[in-house]
Amino acid sequence: MQWLVVLAVFANAKAVETIVGRNIFCSGCERGATAGGAGVRTSLPLELVSTMRCPSDERWSVAVILSTADHVPRMYARGSSVGGAELVRIGARRVELRVGERLEVLALEGLDGAPPPSQPPPAGAPTGIACSAGHCQVDRALVQRVLADPGALAATVRVAPATGGGLALLAVRPDSPLFQLGLRSGDRVRAVNHVPLAGVDEMLQLLAQLRNATNLSVELERQGQRQTLDYQIR
Repeated sequence: MQWLVVLAVFANAKAVETIVGRNIFCSGCERGATAGGAGVRTSLPLELVSTMRCPSDERWSVAVILSTADHVPRMYARGSSVGGAELVRIGARRVELRVGERLEVLALEGLDGAPPPSQPPPAGAPTGIACSAGHCQVDRALVQRVLADPGALAATVRVAPATGGGLALLAVRPDSPLFQLGLRSGDRVRAVNHVPLAGVDEMLQLLAQLRNATNLSVELERQGQRQTLDYQIR
């Protein structure tokens, strides 16, 4: 519900800006600029694939950015170096980069009023996963596909920092790889391979390690009960 309120506020603000010729959230900003002062689209060879924003704790927000030089999407947190720039802010549909002394914007398509292109839903449950009693065998080919398109994975789950530590899974779609791996909405992932998930940095390090990992142990809490899920990647 709070997102509907926020969207309504900004929609009305846009209408007012059209009439009065300025941004009502920033009296000193030029028309079309943002309150953060980053109104210039970046010319860096980058493409924003998706963002996962956590309004309650920006340290958990991440952005999936593709370099047009190698066409490889990667996940970045605030403060990361991206194509020679510094990622300073992650929004719902855009990120801000510090390039030298100025801020530049990298945005999803449709930022300036045109609706973003519709994304087809995943075509059914993924193959390459076989689970039984908390133990799963996962084809490495599936892992490689997921890592090659982290934006698609991000579209199938909502995450947030959990009270007391760990990562809370708020909405896991039944057709997602995470669901097939035994994870459910409401789970709190506490640690992976006995390393606590204290923030997004640990999560990004985990994703980087997945390319060569052969075994993973995920410690989670479900309805107040501790559980461990074991995965063998072959």
